[in-house]
Amino acid sequence: MTDASKGLATEKEARDVAEEARETEWEHPSFARELFLGRFRADLINRTPQSTPRRRPGQAGLDKFRRSSPSRFSKIDRPERS
Repeated sequence: MTDASKGLATEKEARDVAEEARETEWEHPSFARELFLGRFRADLINRTPQSTPRRRPGQAGLDKFRRSSPSRFSKIDRPERS
């Protein structure tokens, strides 16, 4: 069975163990595996969920500041160029 002097398995024993451990049925199919086998399975692609747009930090304070005096900050005074 095993080489007692080295404590190692023979090549046949190692292959037998590897074959017994091999999966024969996949519970969770892989997109890459299916694609490699020529089957495009779009249902296996994890889609990113749609999220609500995030406000920048400080945006609420900036909005409040702009509402407090809109006419004062709505236009930048610049000299006209000739």
